[in-house]
Amino acid sequence: MLIQSIQEEPRPAVFYSCLIAKMAVTALVDEAVLTPKPGLVDAATTGISSRYEY
Repeated sequence: MLIQSIQEEPRPAVFYSCLIAKMAVTALVDEAVLTPKPGLVDAATTGISSRYEY
């Protein structure tokens, strides 16, 4: 009779899904912080062209 180990082996699917989630969050934060963004609002500009100011 085989006795199973009390410690559970790490599950690759859970590990990789957490890794992918962390990478996705990092990419989204990096994209949000990135500046300048031509035509878009960012930390440096309002994104409005001088032609449209009234």
